[in-house]
Amino acid sequence: MVAIVLLLLLISEFSSRIEGQEGNSSIPLGFSLSPTGTSYWSSPSGQFAFGFYPYGNGYAVGIWFNRISQRTVIWTANRDAPPLSGDVQLILTSDGKLIMQPNQGENIPIVDSARLPASSASLLDDGNFVLYDNSSSSIIWQSFDSPTDTLLPGQCNALKFPV
Repeated sequence: MVAIVLLLLLISEFSSRIEGQEGNSSIPLGFSLSPTGTSYWSSPSGQFAFGFYPYGNGYAVGIWFNRISQRTVIWTANRDAPPLSGDVQLILTSDGKLIMQPNQGENIPIVDSARLPASSASLLDDGNFVLYDNSSSSIIWQSFDSPTDTLLPGQCNALKFPV
């Protein structure tokens, strides 16, 4: 029985990697999310989502499995911060910064601004949220380098050992 379940998981993982190569998941500068409007971006296969999810008496920003009925969060931005109110926006700004912007108060960076500016972002089919640089389209930041909730296949931990 266990072997059958493992085989099904492997087939599902393999098929999602194939589907991910077909889709375009580029998130352009200026795009935004809010807890009460468009609240998340999906990976090309739809297996993962990045955006706002209910947390405590408000919201948090993170990545979760999107195709299972019980939301399972795998990464959370600023996870030690209190819940966010419903009037916040998550923005990939026109100058390439990924921030949370409340209606009142200061912007909250998701990514260390020393690594920016970004030219676009993507949520990949392996659950990794990435920011690309302006000149070479190489990855300048990725959620896999900052694990918080769950380690995924293919992810490296902070010590750079394969998991």
